[in-house]
Amino acid sequence: MQGLKAYLQSPANQAVLDEHDREHPDARPEPWEIAVAAAEIDGHPPAGRADLVQRAATELADIVEDPTPDEVPAYAAGLAAAA
Repeated sequence: MQGLKAYLQSPANQAVLDEHDREHPDARPEPWEIAVAAAEIDGHPPAGRADLVQRAATELADIVEDPTPDEVPAYAAGLAAAA
């Protein structure tokens, strides 16, 4: 039941966010800022390296049309490992 509840609530939440974005276009966070927040929530190691997450978001956007907040920290971890 929890999954169904989340599914039903998700479109409603997105509608509220979309309306907020239309009313306040300058308040929308950059994709890398969302990725940093997601990494912090998930406890992902690159969360403390906003510069690395920002770089990962920029590079990944050239590869993937719309990278998810989960893909960006994973890519950032790869960048960190390669350094």
